[in-house]
This record gives sequence, structure tokens and C-alpha cells, in this order.
Amino acid sequence: MRSGHRGSPIGVTTFLLIPGAGGDARSWSRLVPRLQERGHDAIAVDLPAQDESAGWAEHAQVAITALGRADPRTTVVVAHSMGAYVAPLVADRVPVRLLVLVNPMIPARGESAGQWWEATGHDAARAQAGSGPLEAPRDFFHDVSSEIPATAVTWPQRPPCERSFAEPWPGTGRPSTPTVVVQGRDDRLFPVAFVRELARERLGVEVAEVPGGHLLPLSRPDELARRLVALLDPPGPAARPAPPPAGDRRRGGRPERHRATRAAVATDLTAHRARHERAPGRSRLKMHLRQTLH
Repeated sequence: MRSGHRGSPIGVTTFLLIPGAGGDARSWSRLVPRLQERGHDAIAVDLPAQDESAGWAEHAQVAITALGRADPRTTVVVAHSMGAYVAPLVADRVPVRLLVLVNPMIPARGESAGQWWEATGHDAARAQAGSGPLEAPRDFFHDVSSEIPATAVTWPQRPPCERSFAEPWPGTGRPSTPTVVVQGRDDRLFPVAFVRELARERLGVEVAEVPGGHLLPLSRPDELARRLVALLDPPGPAARPAPPPAGDRRRGGRPERHRATRAAVATDLTAHRARHERAPGRSRLKMHLRQTLH
């Protein structure tokens, strides 16, 4: 699924949209027209998630191929959930402008998606957030229009293959590309406090919180489109603020934190352009997906 541009005209950003586990291009179906209405291009990628012969490197190459003739320097890669395993690999190969990780599984070098759940303390974080046992599809679609689940369950069943959970992530760690994490504060799969700490620890960035649950591209396409487009015109460069102490769990000061995040993105974008100008629980998630797609 993509809008009609072949290449990116001046002033037009290409949003390369990478789905999460079990998803396909249609998981972005409500966001694509919102980005088009704002004058931008959108390419929703369909990954070979069920192909045991395709690993993370092949997934990244599929996304890069989908980019086609679009200029990577005016491309923003947006990844949802487990798509965060693919997006940084794309940025390692092509000089994209920005990475945006939405409700993400943020990987560590050498960590498989199956190991991720225990390594990050996911179960303990959900318990600390007061979350009970995850119930699919309710906890995935709780804030999605009632018409959307009826459509979604007619899609082909797309649980990811075993290799998706077994293969160690081959990334190098923190991406050199400027990175923003957008997290739904009503996400019942990944509590916002859990993602906030993970983003600080693994990426060194703060989280931009938005209303909505895990399926933000379906439940909040207008809000997500506004956030994405707003990232294209950040304020002038400013020094990245020092991260808060690890024990600081306060939630106040969101407007100031959002301005600081955008300023830091501006700084990273400037440095990133300069660099490229100088040199050319596996079973747990699969169970939830099967329940959701039935």
C-alpha cells in the first residue's frame, strides 16, 4: 500500500511504515490517507513475517526495496511494536532522516524477540502497572472503532514464523539516526512506564506520550499523523538535556519534555545530515495474535 508519488517532490516527506508482529500493510490503512491529506507520501510495507527463510536482514531489505525511488534523506521510518526490530536495520543501510518507534519492542544487540520479554522484565512491569492477564482481542482493540475488529478478523492469519522469535537481533545497539519513541498511554500490552524506562536505557531518549492503546495506527490515526508531521519541523538546534535519574518516575512536565524531545531531534538531524554529507515470550505473542486474528 502506498500513495501515488514516485520519488519525493521537494517539500514532501516519505513515511515508510513497518508493521508489527502478525501485521501487514493494511495495519496502516487508516494512517496512510491522513499523511496524504497533509501533503506527504506513505509506503506501508508488507513483511515476509511467515517465511522461515527470511530473517531480520531480509525483512530490512524488503522495506528498503519498498522505498523504491524515494529519497531516503527525506524519509521517516515509522515502525510499530515488533517492527522496531526492523526499522534500525533499515537506517543502518540507508541514510533516512528519522526513526519513529510506535509502542515498540525496543531490542538490544544479540537479543531475540523470544528473549525480549524476560530480558526486559515485561511481566513484572505489567503487574506493577496493575494489569491483569492479557485478553485478546479485547486488550488490543479496546479503543479501536467497533467496525475495525470486524474488518481485521477477515484478514489472513499472520502469526510470525518461529525464526522471527529465535533469531538474535543483528543491530549494533543505539541507532545513529535520530530516533523518537511514541507511546500510547492506554497501551495494555506495553505499559507506558515500562516503555519509558526501556527507551531511556536502550536508546537514551524520552517518550512522547499520546492517548490510545497498542494499535495506535488504527485507533488514533489523526493524532498519530499530527505527531509525525510535527516532527518534520522541530525548533532550532539545542543541546540534549541530561536524562533524569533512574529513580525519577514523576509524570509531570510533559509539555517541557515534549519541547526538549523535539529540540534534541533537531540537533540529531543536523549531525546526522552532516555525517552522511561527509561520507556517502515467542509463544505468548503468537498466542495473542492467533486469538486476535480468529
